Amino acid sequence: MSNLSEVIAKANEIKPFINNKNVYLTRAGSYSYGTNIEESDIDIRGFYLDSVDELLSISSYNIAGDIINIKYQDTVLYSIRKFLSLCLLNNPNILELLGTRKEDIIIDHELNKYYRQNIDMILSKRAYFQYKGYINSIQKEINKLGYQNIKSYKNFMHIFRLYLTGIDLFKTGQMNTYRSKEKDFLIEVRKGKRPVEELMDLNKDLSNQFEDAYKNTKLPELPYGKEVNAHLVKYYKDLIINEKSFVSNIFDSIGLILDKYDSRRRPNTNV
Repeated sequence: MSNLSEVIAKANEIKPFINNKNVYLTRAGSYSYGTNIEESDIDIRGFYLDSVDELLSISSYNIAGDIINIKYQDTVLYSIRKFLSLCLLNNPNILELLGTRKEDIIIDHELNKYYRQNIDMILSKRAYFQYKGYINSIQKEINKLGYQNIKSYKNFMHIFRLYLTGIDLFKTGQMNTYRSKEKDFLIEVRKGKRPVEELMDLNKDLSNQFEDAYKNTKLPELPYGKEVNAHLVKYYKDLIINEKSFVSNIFDSIGLILDKYDSRRRPNTNV
């Protein structure tokens, strides 16, 4: 299930779950990394925006945590506030959604375009600790399963992908999710076609490169959270103003109609 028509069909299937919300959807997971194989599922991730009415109403508050999770469709959407909060933490799983290729984007949104163009407000040295946390967690699973386990090969692939993406991030200040140069090698690792000794050596080498890239990065210590928040607040304020303007125009039109109707019934005082 990899061609565009199938992706669009899947996106159409999840429409009832998002209730026509304003959304950004992109392919995620192995297809977005370039490490997909024949049996790979299509994962869809993104964010949604609550309407002004939903923002101001307690009846629509999502107590589950501002996440729409459609498990059987491999789809997860975050509210824009949740999405940005995780972005500012430099969470790898969320940052990668701002680095997917154009051909992986299913439904685009102006906010996605803005954050991509201003990724320097989001990326920071926080990424180091987030990436290391993910890598260490996967490494523990490998140690538990054993190096010859087929799942361990997939885990090695993810470790290498995280290292490569992190190195790229620290050196360029950009988010590049699709690993065009390394995808063929990563697929070989995933399929267990590389000896364990080579994987162990590469793990150490990439770890050293990752540390060096972090030490020499020009990224700021922290992201520009205030600026990111201010932009979102302005975005919603503009929505409210536009809705008020729209409603005001309607009432102005109604008022003109009523005045016209009323004038027909007024007595002619000029007689």
